Amino acid sequence: MTDRKGKLLGASSDQADLSGGRARFLGPRQVEFVGLVSLEDNNGDDPEGRRREVGFGAALMMRRLITLSQDGSAITSDTREWLAPTHHALLERRLNNQRAGIEPKIKGRMHDAVLAKARTVCGSEGNEELKPTLYECHGGGVCVLVLDRVSGDRSSEESSCVLKVKEGNVERLPLGTLMGVDDESYKFSLESARYCFTCTICGFRGSSGNTQCVSRERPDRMAFVETAGLHVDSGEFYPVRQAGSSAAGAAAALTVHAYTMAHVSWGLDNWKNAKDLSLAWQAMRVGEDLRFHAEVEDDVLLPASDGPFVHSDHLELDFKGPRAHLKLGVLLAADGQLQVRLWKQGAAGQEREVDEEYAAAGTWSKTERGYRVEVSLPLAPLRESLGAQKTLSFEMVASDADGKKRQETLLGNSGSLDFWDEYPPTIEEYTRVRARN
Repeated sequence: MTDRKGKLLGASSDQADLSGGRARFLGPRQVEFVGLVSLEDNNGDDPEGRRREVGFGAALMMRRLITLSQDGSAITSDTREWLAPTHHALLERRLNNQRAGIEPKIKGRMHDAVLAKARTVCGSEGNEELKPTLYECHGGGVCVLVLDRVSGDRSSEESSCVLKVKEGNVERLPLGTLMGVDDESYKFSLESARYCFTCTICGFRGSSGNTQCVSRERPDRMAFVETAGLHVDSGEFYPVRQAGSSAAGAAAALTVHAYTMAHVSWGLDNWKNAKDLSLAWQAMRVGEDLRFHAEVEDDVLLPASDGPFVHSDHLELDFKGPRAHLKLGVLLAADGQLQVRLWKQGAAGQEREVDEEYAAAGTWSKTERGYRVEVSLPLAPLRESLGAQKTLSFEMVASDADGKKRQETLLGNSGSLDFWDEYPPTIEEYTRVRARN
């Protein structure tokens, strides 16, 4: 902390746990910080290691309030609170249900020939110190076998050998591909809903590296968390799930919220609070369409009229791919219909402003606290124009135009949309997509 002339006063605090946040003074010696905090597990000791995947950006907004002493030399009060405690409790419970550690066991009968093959595949043929510590079978006749050295001196460099067994065939799980580092040592751990693997020495200066987990029920797939009913405050790694109808899609989809000063990207001086402008949205695939459902809280509703559309209440959908950048304006037109306009297009760094009709369909309706939007975009031409099939950079923004019929505030979430063939994806699809991105 400094005074207005930059002189150090003595009080200091680390804000590294709040990501992409904002700060403001609430009084002469009181500072408020609001930012995203991830609920995902730390990923080993490597600060640059890939995050432990749960399928989406499991982050919520936290508020931190710091009060300074009269002379600014010390912090006299430092409190933290989740801004959506109900959403936090639900997400934390869902994560904990998946990651509770349990003791591995041998379940069922394992033939001696399978164990002999396993030791050979693990490069320890005839070595009886390498013993099975887990063996369990799942649907489709697929079993998982883990071999560990259970006697002698165990060094941190030694590795578990994790194998898939089906109809007498034995093969290693592709951990090098999954973890992003081949020919390294990995240690196995068993959790209630997943098998987890930690690279023992491929982290920073030989420390433990990143950890990734696969589904215990379906070992060929990633151990992603079920999204139905969950709420987050970040649009990172949003899984766009396939559904047979809008209702089914909404029931399964993750809901993303924007409601704090940290969500305001422009016009913060005009934004009062969540009642002035806030946003909740979902994305899903229904048939061949990418469909968005959005609920906007807005205390003064100004639908599109004859004036410049940017100065009415509307949504902005911003897509970026390796080939192009598209920005769409979703306008609240007459009779509950939507008008979707293409406002920006072109290759990255060569975008140009346009204003033309975009092929999309949807409706809007007024609600007690603002308005609701349902908009569908044909997915195939969108992917084709952007040059991306699996992951798109994406930003969902609500634009507010109060009083003077001028655009006043932009609030929303930035991140990406993931189009997995199925949620959760196979290990092969996950590694192929993440490596490319």
